Amino acid sequence: MAIKSRLGAILKRPVVGYLVPPVALALVLALAFFAPANSNIFGKLASCSSASLSAAPPTLTSSGATVVETASATCQGGYGYPYGAGTPKFRFWEFDPGSRWSMVQDFSTTNTHNWNTTGLPNGDYRLEVDVLSIDEPNSKGYDVVSLIHFIIGPAPCLTAGLAVAPPSGTGATGGTMTMTGSSTGCTNPVYRFWIFDAGGTRWSMVQDYSATTTHTWGPVGTYHVGQYKMEVDVRDAAETTTYDVVNNITYNLVGCTGATIVGAPASPQTTGAGNVTLTATATCPGTAQFRFWIMDAGSRWSMVQDYSASNTYTWAAGNQRMGVAHIEVDVRDVGSQDTYEFATQGQTYSFT
Repeated sequence: MAIKSRLGAILKRPVVGYLVPPVALALVLALAFFAPANSNIFGKLASCSSASLSAAPPTLTSSGATVVETASATCQGGYGYPYGAGTPKFRFWEFDPGSRWSMVQDFSTTNTHNWNTTGLPNGDYRLEVDVLSIDEPNSKGYDVVSLIHFIIGPAPCLTAGLAVAPPSGTGATGGTMTMTGSSTGCTNPVYRFWIFDAGGTRWSMVQDYSATTTHTWGPVGTYHVGQYKMEVDVRDAAETTTYDVVNNITYNLVGCTGATIVGAPASPQTTGAGNVTLTATATCPGTAQFRFWIMDAGSRWSMVQDYSASNTYTWAAGNQRMGVAHIEVDVRDVGSQDTYEFATQGQTYSFT
């Protein structure tokens, strides 16, 4: 009797009760593997890890031609997707000089875009491609991007060089220095030269744009010892931009660094016994000039001979005074406008 009752209960259960669990499991698996999303229960994400972009031709000397942009990418799909298998999709952008980004081709599996340059002005353009896996929604934006510059018009100058002869630290005040510019990248470079004086407040353009690669600086403007700034601007002759590249350097103008003064005959001497010759020597990068001073005992400094190329002064017997006199020589390079670049100090000459 008990056996019959259990069998009857089993037979009374709906057959669907045994079928629901397998159907539900199959539905869950189908959603896990095939639902269009960028990941699934196994955790593998659809994504792209690298992208590149090239243009053919790589530059244009003038607008009008069609430039073919070609992109490539490395992507992976999520496990279980019925489509994609890591296929990339591409979105193309363009940035005009001084303008803004414009999307020129939305996401698709097409990896090329034909860019019509008709009527575009010369300049430095930017081209970009955004990349997603086909298994990812466009709303994600992108996984990776690639950006390149594209020049329409003359190629810009890429680097600027500036050298000076003689080198910094050896050029003398009042002398002449040669600034030489150089460049790479542009076909017809032109150069503009600037100088910022030591102690000055602004830059001065000393030579406007020209194909001449050199500028001769001095003797005008090389009047004082100190640190000067120099600059060269470079652009292609066909350009109207302010410059493509610049180079700045500092340049030290140096002066006399040493001087001596001696009397002949040697001190001490009898007052009025005869003339005394004061002779100076100097260490200068250029041509030295000399200025002589004497301060008699109980008197004050008097300049007895102004700047000249002469390194001697004749101290006449009639101008000699008894006691200890102080003697000095100032030196500077020819052309210098500094009061002096070096001066002797503390030397004396005695008369009895």
